Amino acid sequence: MKEGLLQKIYEATDGGLQIILHYYPQARGCDRPGKKFKARDEDDASAALKKYNGVWRMTDFGESDRSLAPVDICMREERLDFREALKLLAGRYGIKGDNESQSRKRIEPKTVSPDEKPGDYHIKTKDKPTEKELEILGPMVREETMKRYSYYSVEWYEWVKWDEEKGRKVKYRVTAGDDFPIFMHDCGTFKKIYKPLEQDKGHRFAMLGEKTPDYINGLDELRRAYQEHSKNVEAEEEAAYDEKKTPDTGRAKKSGKLPEAVICSGERDALNCAGMGYHVLWMNSETSTLKKKQYDEIMRMVDTLYNIPDIDKTGIRKGRELALQYPEIHTLELPEKLREEKDWRGKPCKDLRDWVAVNRSAGLFREMLKTAKPCRFWEESVSEKGRREYSINTLYMLHFLKCNGFGKITDAANDTVQYIRTSGYVVEESAPGVMKEFLKDWCKEHFLNNTIMNTIINSKRISEASMRMIDEAKPDFTNSTSDSQWLFFSNCAVEVTPRGCRTTKDGDGRMSWEKGICRHEFRRLPESFRVEFGEDGEPELKILDKSSHYFRFLINASRVHWQEELEERATGEYGADLEWMRANHWEIASDRLTEEEREEQTRHLMNKMYVIGYLLHSHKSYSKAYGVWIMENKVTEENEMEESSGGSGKSFMAGFLRNFKNMETVNGRNRNMTDDRFFLDRVTEETDILLIDDADRYMDFNYFYSMITGNMVVNYKNQKSKEIEFKDSPKVVITSNFPPRGTDGSTARRIMYCVFSDYYHQATDENGYRETMKISDDFGTDLYTEDYKWEWWNQDYNFCIDCLQLYLQCAERNVALDPPMSNVRRRQTLQQIGDTFRDWADLYFAKDGGNTDRVIDKALALESLNAESKQKYTAKGFTKRLKAWCDVTEHVECLNPEGIQGRNGKGRIQRNIDGKTRDMIYVQTKGTEVDTF
Repeated sequence: MKEGLLQKIYEATDGGLQIILHYYPQARGCDRPGKKFKARDEDDASAALKKYNGVWRMTDFGESDRSLAPVDICMREERLDFREALKLLAGRYGIKGDNESQSRKRIEPKTVSPDEKPGDYHIKTKDKPTEKELEILGPMVREETMKRYSYYSVEWYEWVKWDEEKGRKVKYRVTAGDDFPIFMHDCGTFKKIYKPLEQDKGHRFAMLGEKTPDYINGLDELRRAYQEHSKNVEAEEEAAYDEKKTPDTGRAKKSGKLPEAVICSGERDALNCAGMGYHVLWMNSETSTLKKKQYDEIMRMVDTLYNIPDIDKTGIRKGRELALQYPEIHTLELPEKLREEKDWRGKPCKDLRDWVAVNRSAGLFREMLKTAKPCRFWEESVSEKGRREYSINTLYMLHFLKCNGFGKITDAANDTVQYIRTSGYVVEESAPGVMKEFLKDWCKEHFLNNTIMNTIINSKRISEASMRMIDEAKPDFTNSTSDSQWLFFSNCAVEVTPRGCRTTKDGDGRMSWEKGICRHEFRRLPESFRVEFGEDGEPELKILDKSSHYFRFLINASRVHWQEELEERATGEYGADLEWMRANHWEIASDRLTEEEREEQTRHLMNKMYVIGYLLHSHKSYSKAYGVWIMENKVTEENEMEESSGGSGKSFMAGFLRNFKNMETVNGRNRNMTDDRFFLDRVTEETDILLIDDADRYMDFNYFYSMITGNMVVNYKNQKSKEIEFKDSPKVVITSNFPPRGTDGSTARRIMYCVFSDYYHQATDENGYRETMKISDDFGTDLYTEDYKWEWWNQDYNFCIDCLQLYLQCAERNVALDPPMSNVRRRQTLQQIGDTFRDWADLYFAKDGGNTDRVIDKALALESLNAESKQKYTAKGFTKRLKAWCDVTEHVECLNPEGIQGRNGKGRIQRNIDGKTRDMIYVQTKGTEVDTF
């Protein structure tokens, strides 16, 4: 045995004996001559062990005379190929080995002779394959199978090529080994090298020689088999004629065609199928297609052509494409249960070779082959009167519809069936009537005669009862992971990760409902901004391209100091100010701002980008489950908290995301919204974002807390209620002119704030604005109308994808980009105080009113409040509001200064009055000393 990983494994396992005992512990003690054991369920023990060249082997005489090496036993019991078994055993017994590095070592440079030229090659084949090589190819492959298809085991191969860097010819040799077999298929003018255990899929195959265009493996062998078969049939027919001397008109003449041929998806699939006695064909690569001329030739030689595609996403798609291209082909769908079996990598099994490894039964395969179906859904017959008649084969019709993307989704909870059609990555709703119209249209497009059309129209087999029998569809709507997100456009699907984004035509098997597909085409542009994090972890925004109108809108919606820029710090010279405004129309950090103001506005902008990215990311994480609260930054000092002008662009920002996401909107102005048990009845698993728009001042955020952090229960009219799992429930967005009310600490931590400036506003006689500024005024036109240019849409989509990438980068770093919160907290404090309490406190604790800068009885103050307000405030509520009032009132320094608090602390002041301990309060104004008396 050559030095290698297998030898190391045997050396570490007592010549492989430990491996055998792992699978057959009953063999312990049977390493003595004449001692047998039972390797399976049998009456008498018939299995024995024997040592050959230092390696133990097992022979089960009741099953076969062939002895099995330890690695063979592992391969059989674990259903692995040779290389997979080596990896498993190496890991089990702690043997260090690297097949990939070993395979690289087998490539060595050779000396080039003067008469050799680039493209020349040499191959040294073995006289016969080893047992290990046959097992790697598959359990049904025999030496005669390989010979029949000109397949050879290779000792080594070498080729000559021109090396551009070295400027000369070079030659390399690749040598096979026990753990790195090489095979060669002789294709005539070229040789196809196959290295099944090659780590790099890109180097698993190699072509040497002059490749024949559109070459089909196995076609030459099929031609020879057909010629031989035809001769035999012709000889039989002649013998029958010679015997009777006269033609037998009642005897059907035998066909000269072969019964069948099978198209397989690859080398090992084909050889295993051939090993079970079938004529096989396989394409030269995954991108190769079966040409019409080739198909016609094949069908002249066989009665039935089968195709056995892999059952992974690519295999299913390719199989359906071929089935629809040639409707007479019978497609065999491998059982879905096969995917429950795992290969050594932990990936689901998917092809015929995997099926054979699991089942090892040619008879079972023959039975399974009977389930193959063509897409030709009509059948033709001739009546006794010689008239051609047609009928619909329901089974084939359902298969045809399935290949065209039709299917059903059954909701067992509500006992409903939803018909769908999938095309590429788009899933749309369908119905039995739609399917019937599709059948008719397909027949028209393919010029099927009127008799067939009439059969379709009149057939009772094309009914809803029949359509209900269509296979269950399992579209993969998983379009996100913790660090990636798929977005779907009319021309492509886009995968976004922290590192960038890539576009594909098919979405790599991911799917989206039709209403989740952006209706525009997409083309990737250079990034519009970049956020870099310094050593201190602070983010720095670098704006690279402000072409996007949506980006420009967000910039101005973040300019919380716009009045300082445009009004207070203007020069007063009309021409100069106009020129400055044009130059700084979309500037987040202009030269009229202080450094602190620039930083504040930039943080507001980055927060909006971060929030957009969060909402575009469908993945739900319990540790990052937030409700987004979009509100205004402006603090209203008087009783204006009850009314707010709005119009700042909050709903505009959220609404734009409808172009990417399924969004359901609920009118938040209805104060009693949550009293309606059906207010979420439009929400389903398909909903990405639930938007509570323009929420009332008194709306309770706590109501939504459980659905943000857990499952969402939805009540539907005339249907059962449904509990949508957390991972499938929508993210909640609330836009409001007001901050959330009365949230506790745990709830507050689940709010992701997004704060808007009042750059966009409505001027009234009361609010002091000089003029109205609407978004359309700022841009000179309405955005996102029918005449909005595609280039503009594309710029906006690219900006949003940049925002999504920013969020994924932040999530990777576990960083959140919050907005500046000072005004948010001030507004929350004002809201917590309430207008009634504030009106009373402003008067009761007026600077010169006599109740400040001295100790007063808390109970008397509370009594005054309740009398004035005609309400019933509790002592606890009074203290909480008074502290908040002191925090936001300009002339007040603090409540209950430390110098006069009791020894127990906790902010309390107590005095003994008339023999009773009374709680007191002390409101200290600014610029005064505390009176400790």
